[in-house]
Amino acid sequence: MRRKRAFFPVSLSNDRFSTRNVAVAIGEVMERYREIYVLIADRIQLYNRIAANESRGRENGEARLAFASVERGISNTLKEREQWMNRLRLQLGHGILKTDWKVYSVADISDGRCYDILRRILIFDDVDATFRGDVDLAAADFVASRAGPRSEQERQILFRMSRRYILEEAALSLRIRVCYGLEDEYYIGKTSEPVANLYAGRYRADCWELAGMSPKPLKFSFYEYSAASDRVQAWHLAG
Repeated sequence: MRRKRAFFPVSLSNDRFSTRNVAVAIGEVMERYREIYVLIADRIQLYNRIAANESRGRENGEARLAFASVERGISNTLKEREQWMNRLRLQLGHGILKTDWKVYSVADISDGRCYDILRRILIFDDVDATFRGDVDLAAADFVASRAGPRSEQERQILFRMSRRYILEEAALSLRIRVCYGLEDEYYIGKTSEPVANLYAGRYRADCWELAGMSPKPLKFSFYEYSAASDRVQAWHLAG
């Protein structure tokens, strides 16, 4: 028996989101659920793009921050992803007719309610040392994973941009998963540990408190798609 709804976030920058890889991965999810909520993480990429531009700009002696051009690039990438979603639907064939897809961009869910959640998370980051430490560790891991020599100043910029990305990612996650009651998330990549810990209630405030909602009897789960070359790719429970 198929469950009702699942959440499937899509990254603009993650190279594991190839058409073939996603078609196989989401095809398996479609067999289990009647509805799939897809979030294309577009505008949140501004943090990573600005960090990359800062690195290139300093190498070229540039002083100005080109927000407009970076945001245009993200908008163009979103359009490409939307076209990619259409190609993906064609590749999935008749199977997609059995599943209701709801596709959102960051702008679609960035309403007043989302901003309230983000504000709570920013405050929470200041007052909960355990959460702040986990965000710091996740951001440091991201910096360490980036290839190439970097100056200390560039590493600090990338670290701060990564922290902001994680905090906004948490707000977007709560906005769509908690508010819509989406218990199961499927992601082709590694689950953000601070975000998963919010859902597990391991901090002074849980996902319900930060979402501004009364608790409901829901069990939130995170599934990851293994991409190691020596293993058969398959969904498995994170953690």
